[in-house]
Amino acid sequence: MTPAPASAASPPATAEWPRGGAVFDVALSWRHRAAWRLWRMVRFWLFRCSPRFAHGWRIALLRFFGANIAPNVHIQPSVIIDFPWKLTIENAAVIQHGVVLDCIGGISIGANACVSQYSHLCTVTRDCASLRLWLPSLPIVIGRNAWIGADAFVGAGVRVGDRTVLGARASAFDDLPPDSVVVGLPARPVYRRQNVGDPGAPAAASP
Repeated sequence: MTPAPASAASPPATAEWPRGGAVFDVALSWRHRAAWRLWRMVRFWLFRCSPRFAHGWRIALLRFFGANIAPNVHIQPSVIIDFPWKLTIENAAVIQHGVVLDCIGGISIGANACVSQYSHLCTVTRDCASLRLWLPSLPIVIGRNAWIGADAFVGAGVRVGDRTVLGARASAFDDLPPDSVVVGLPARPVYRRQNVGDPGAPAAASP
């Protein structure tokens, strides 16, 4: 039997993955494992069991583990967050029940955005060209005033434009343009939102 070439088991070069993606082996460093295990215990005993109204308490826990969370953010206790030190949430964003935020590649959620119940934002994928199935990691960016519908999926490296709506149970694997309504599997724009204001934007100066 002819052995597989050595290059087949090597991870792809980081440059092959756009927007500064990183490549992780299945085994994380011991520091990441220790921090992750500690966070899982805190999430189970102190985050998940907190009352629904205790948004400030949950924000404080996330900030303690390095998350960048702005004021007036609402995060429900049933939200599952991995690697919170790579999470950024801007002012007045809402993360609803049962949302999964897999932040190993970094997740940024813009001001006034809403991630609806049971949605999944996943920053890692699998490199099927590698025999060891390396874990390429790419950041996810959710724009200002965007709305991720219930049970939707946003894949690694996706950027959701400002004021864009991703429909319920849709799956986004490519960037979504701003001011769009996007549905389906894979998600595709169905129409453009017209005359949509941005309540988070500064007021225009008078002429």
